[in-house]
Amino acid sequence: MTVKYTIECEGSEILVREVDSTNYQLCIRASSNPLSKGNLLETYSEYNRAIRAADHFCQSYAQAKEHGFYLQETFLVKPDKEPIPVAAILNEEMKREQVDALFV
Repeated sequence: MTVKYTIECEGSEILVREVDSTNYQLCIRASSNPLSKGNLLETYSEYNRAIRAADHFCQSYAQAKEHGFYLQETFLVKPDKEPIPVAAILNEEMKREQVDALFV
């Protein structure tokens, strides 16, 4: 497994790991633990799609944190709200306004 792409995001690192030529994993790990493999968020069959998802997740995660949400496994959670599956945001490639509407 090889890390092919990484970005800093809200105190974490978003990674795209190549498992093989048709399997790319989108993961998140704490910046304070760079030796960790990270938590798997989603898997993609295309490298470019995984990169777009990583960038999109970072933007969405920043929005979520602004509204008091945090990441718990594969959900964005807040005590008084329904958990939001990360996969739903990633797979639909929601626009910023659509993602923001989920958090209010």
